Amino acid sequence: CEAYALTRDPTLAPTCREAVRFIVNAQDKNGGGWRYFPGQIGDTTVTGWMLMALKSAQLTYIPIQPDVWPAAKRYLDGV
Repeated sequence: CEAYALTRDPTLAPTCREAVRFIVNAQDKNGGGWRYFPGQIGDTTVTGWMLMALKSAQLTYIPIQPDVWPAAKRYLDGV
């Protein structure tokens, strides 16, 4: 996603979209964070990297499900 945001190379768009789909699906639906395996209780390091990837994707106008952001904020506020 970062490479796509920097280069706007259209060949990177499908990979970025798939990465976003994976990241969104891997988020802990209860706690709002991310860890090493999808759905695990969050870890601040992994959560930070996932948020950076999503922000990079957002800069390319790839839509991010709106419920991802409040859930991540809830996780970060809790730690």
